[in-house]
This record gives sequence, C-alpha cells and structure tokens, in this order.
Amino acid sequence: MPNLRQDVANFLLIRGDYTWLGAAWGGCNIHYFRVPEMDFDYGVPLGYLKEGPTGVFTRQYTHFNVSMDCNSWTPSFIPIPSN
Repeated sequence: MPNLRQDVANFLLIRGDYTWLGAAWGGCNIHYFRVPEMDFDYGVPLGYLKEGPTGVFTRQYTHFNVSMDCNSWTPSFIPIPSN
C-alpha cells in the first residue's frame, strides 16, 4: 500500500455518514501496514469537501482539517486546536 496516507485523506474527503475503513479481504496472510493517520480521532464532518485552489480538496471535521493536493499528490491532516 504505497499511498496509504493519500488513501486515508481521500477516504475522509468523500466518506458518507456511515463508514468503514479496512483492508478488504486479504485472507489470513495479509501483512497490514498502518500509518498514524489511521488512528487519529477526526471527529465528525462539518460539511462536504470543497475545492480551492484548483486541484486542492479540503473537508473540515470537528478535530481536523483534511486536504488533498491532487496537483502534487500530497495529503494534509491539520489538527484544530481545542478551546
């Protein structure tokens, strides 16, 4: 899974109200790699994804702002400071 961070960002950008993120069926021999972003508490989405500037998609959650720059294939997970 060479693009796992990108996959997590893209999943969070387009997910619906009810979601499940997994490794699909890999049988008993799957060697599952995890990135730290898979364990973050993003909270709940506060709306749908938005594009701007061109090719950069963002979505705000209660605990994080998630973005994906499709021009450079770079994901971003920015924590929102709690009050």
